Amino acid sequence: MSDRPIPLSDEEQTQLALLLSRMESPLRPDVFYALVHSTVSVALELVVFDAEGKILLEYRKDTEYDGFALPGTVLRNNEDVSSAMKRLLETEVKSKTSNPVSLGWLEIQKGAQADQDRYRHYIPLLYACKMEARYEGSGEFFAYDSFPENTLSHEKMIIEEVVRRLKESSEPL
Repeated sequence: MSDRPIPLSDEEQTQLALLLSRMESPLRPDVFYALVHSTVSVALELVVFDAEGKILLEYRKDTEYDGFALPGTVLRNNEDVSSAMKRLLETEVKSKTSNPVSLGWLEIQKGAQADQDRYRHYIPLLYACKMEARYEGSGEFFAYDSFPENTLSHEKMIIEEVVRRLKESSEPL
């Protein structure tokens, strides 16, 4: 099977445009991945520190990844960033944190890292916060220098960038 997309006819593109205009979130996973493989998506990536400075990672196994990752989410159609952050905190972090600090964005190119999906190109909006209560979620906290071997490499790249930006910032967590 070829990795090259097969061009759509004008009629197929018209039909696709009509169908896309009727979509509502959340999408089925197969539809979601088809879209993120064919467009640039915007995501929120959250680096959560505990009182010892360790970083929260969650184990993720799905059609795209198999390894440890940061809490994160894709910005849905007609959703603002603050609503997406609220959803992320409620569904993945599930514990009280400080207000997430925005640290800008980063561009992750398709296949930038060996274990990254070779089809996905996305712009993560970078955030950091501190855990303020006992953690109730299913992830684990890891020291900066001892992430599990199967931590996704583009997640390590995001963590490194967030830590660098925090050091340069006057913004407290």
